[in-house]
Amino acid sequence: MTNHRVVSLGVASLLAATAASAAPPEYAGSYSNNSVDTVQQLVLLEDYTFCYAVMAGSLDLLAGGRWQESINPAGGIELRQVKADRTVFPAIINETSAAQGKVTFDFHGYSFADAELAVFAVSDSDNPPAVMRPLFPEGKSSWSSSYPLPAVESGKARYFFIGRATQDEGNPQQTPVLAVTAYKLESGGDVSIGFDRVQAMPLLKFHAELRDETLFLQGDSFGNRDALTAELADAVRHDCITPAFSTEQPAMQNLEPGVRQLLPLRNFNLPISAVQGGPWFPETSDD
Repeated sequence: MTNHRVVSLGVASLLAATAASAAPPEYAGSYSNNSVDTVQQLVLLEDYTFCYAVMAGSLDLLAGGRWQESINPAGGIELRQVKADRTVFPAIINETSAAQGKVTFDFHGYSFADAELAVFAVSDSDNPPAVMRPLFPEGKSSWSSSYPLPAVESGKARYFFIGRATQDEGNPQQTPVLAVTAYKLESGGDVSIGFDRVQAMPLLKFHAELRDETLFLQGDSFGNRDALTAELADAVRHDCITPAFSTEQPAMQNLEPGVRQLLPLRNFNLPISAVQGGPWFPETSDD
């Protein structure tokens, strides 16, 4: 659903790039930090952009952004991630497979395992729903790959709303709200919905210091500086930085014939009190 394979290939190609060349200005360079189960690389370009790549278990992350000199008297630099405006609930539709005049919804369970209080509603109107039911029971710990709902008449589901509980990272005392994405359906079909946990992650913010050619990230030793090659710099710009700064919704790749990507209609917030009713997928003895 979320094109993890494409992201994985991007991370792998970046981490495999080599570094050797003329000495860059202070800070610009490539830094690596590897452990038994984690591979990390931070590339700082001379134009004050950066790419941070992580492969850790099921997490494949490419984060692009800007870096600048710190105003802290102690020195160092500050890194701030820039993230393209894309939905955390990617959706596709197959308009050739569903029964005439019907809509089915299928949720990708393994990705929704990372969504905090996922909620869902359908309507014949684009008005924000007053009530949204949770998709799954609270505390669910066992997941399947697919969670399909029974087919509904397309006239009753011209719009669907998918959301999650979220909270301001800078104000943990604030009451959570529902961040909701609305979609419009032009016809019947089989709709598949996933959750992009990387897109949902808070923006990364780092402080870094270079001490005798070793970069310290958030106070911890990260890695020694390697010089940049033109090949590595081009790969970083193409695979990481340019997508991060893009203003367009990225097109999904390798969709089957008859399947197309749905684009969000709009995003809005609802109070957490809008969560009412039992889950669409109650716990069963098989869960």
